[in-house]
Amino acid sequence: MSSIMQLASLPISCANGNEVPHAMQLTEGSVGSVSGEEGSEDGSEGGWEESSSCVQSLEVRLGSRSDARSFKFIHVNPSLPIPPQLPPNQPLHCLIHKLTEDILTSSTPTSKFRLQNLQTYCTQNSVEVIDSFESVKSLMNRSTIQEKLLKCLPTEMVPEYTVYTGEEEELEGLKFPLICKPLEAAGTRGSHRMSVVLDEKGLDGVPERSILQSYINHSSTLFKTYVLGPHVRVFTRSSLPNLPPHGTGKVEFDSQEEYPTSEMFGIEEEQIYEKPILEEKVYKDIAERIKKEFGISLFGFDVVVGEGGRVRVVDVNYFPSYKEMITEVPGLLRKFLEEKGGEGESLLV
Repeated sequence: MSSIMQLASLPISCANGNEVPHAMQLTEGSVGSVSGEEGSEDGSEGGWEESSSCVQSLEVRLGSRSDARSFKFIHVNPSLPIPPQLPPNQPLHCLIHKLTEDILTSSTPTSKFRLQNLQTYCTQNSVEVIDSFESVKSLMNRSTIQEKLLKCLPTEMVPEYTVYTGEEEELEGLKFPLICKPLEAAGTRGSHRMSVVLDEKGLDGVPERSILQSYINHSSTLFKTYVLGPHVRVFTRSSLPNLPPHGTGKVEFDSQEEYPTSEMFGIEEEQIYEKPILEEKVYKDIAERIKKEFGISLFGFDVVVGEGGRVRVVDVNYFPSYKEMITEVPGLLRKFLEEKGGEGESLLV
């Protein structure tokens, strides 16, 4: 076993679903990652680009920073035997992945094989998986996410919600407007397609496998929070507008694109409350609670602050883009790996 403190000789492995596997010498050591094939098994849209782009951009950032000279990415194709893909006498020490598509469709033969192939290799060779497939699985379903948030956070920090299958009684206790999200939180392009439902008429055409969540007016400000091990960073983004209580119909949008404006809701002048503020001690406490409950170390979560300063966590996602902190990622990832070794453990990926 190699100690994490011997970082100059640590290989970290990297795998991408459809690529021809190859080793890329970035520096003296190596960094590994795996990404999957989005939507390829269940007939949904898209390929593997979305998840692999996160891994690929991380690779580029690590390779272009002087403080990351101890890392090398080794791409590993989980559909093929692992050992022949590795350089001679250079086993994997840690595995960084974004296999959300395979985890989502783990009951299908292809995804099941890919996950088992990697897990078997990692188990037999004492390779640490960051983060475990089982832990990541809990982030594939928005109902599961809500349930786990209610276990680790005060109830008032989690918006009221229901799993909607088209039955009227499922709306009991909820008030319009509502935000409608697909039950599947990742792994398909459709997981990002949402709508704001303003009244009962807006429920027409809402997919039956959906989460309906109370809409929180938050003065068009979203606190995008990134977690990389013990390191937490928060960035503000423009978000959905404050809505009056008597709208009609629904407004659809893609959460990975620009949000609808107040004009799209027929609002001539948006009522803005006081500027939202998210205190450091609050978001760091939330990060620790989520980390422990979900058993993950690479994740993001979204926070909105409503009228009166009430904080709500509205989403959690695995292995986010970290795009607002592009210059920090290489150094923080290295610190994260060093700190794991600082606990007296070996880093095995």
